[in-house]
Amino acid sequence: MDTELELTPTNLKEILICADSCQDGVLSGRLLFPGKKPEAFPCLSRCLLRIEALLNEDGHLQSYTEPRTFRNVRLPDCMPTPDTGLPNGALATFHLQILYRRNTSWQGKVVWIEKEQVQSFRSVLELMILIDSGIRG
Repeated sequence: MDTELELTPTNLKEILICADSCQDGVLSGRLLFPGKKPEAFPCLSRCLLRIEALLNEDGHLQSYTEPRTFRNVRLPDCMPTPDTGLPNGALATFHLQILYRRNTSWQGKVVWIEKEQVQSFRSVLELMILIDSGIRG
């Protein structure tokens, strides 16, 4: 497939994911989105996050709700903190609290330990977006 080829689907909701390799369970390839040049992706999560961003930019398929971001709130006393001696991530540490498993997804809360911020999430995709926003700052 020519990497300079642009996708011109008849339906603006059509997105093409070209899976080019899978090493150690990590899928990589190319993403073709209507009106955009093909983009390589190093893993499926980056691909899904890019699709979400492109959908937000495109405006043809509106999101039902606004994406959530971390916000400052008082943390519950039982949440771990950076001084609890628990392992910390090199980039960031997130405490995940899954409250429900509905609609083939997860719903719950995630705490960004280093920033002492908490946010609810309604799906695994929303959780991925929150974690990504925390890592990217």
